[in-house]
Amino acid sequence: MSIYLGNEVVFFLGLFVMSAGQFIITRYVSDNGNIYKIRIQPETVNDWNEEPTGAFDRALGSVRVGGGVRQLGIRARQAVLRWDGTPPAGYAPGAFLRVPVLSPASFAALQEGSVVEYLGTDAVVTSLREEVVN
Repeated sequence: MSIYLGNEVVFFLGLFVMSAGQFIITRYVSDNGNIYKIRIQPETVNDWNEEPTGAFDRALGSVRVGGGVRQLGIRARQAVLRWDGTPPAGYAPGAFLRVPVLSPASFAALQEGSVVEYLGTDAVVTSLREEVVN
């Protein structure tokens, strides 16, 4: 099911939500310290999930945000968020968001139950998912 909101389509996949807006390529620091490319939405970079610095390791590929646990490659570590109150326009109340966390330091600073700001709205960290390497 999808809903069209002006210039953006929001997809509802079960209870998880993702936006189909603009994407950027930025850096992702893996748990072993390598710097990979990752394709994310601009709002992913924020006060609690800062964009890492450094040069991409050209010999390495990119990190994926989604996909199955058996899929080859690296799946990004993630914070699963749920809106704390009224969600931003276009998002369902109670929906979960999977947000890739760009560095090990940002991931270590998060705790389940903590409140972060995402899209200008408070959201609760409901769970944290480690990086998966296959």
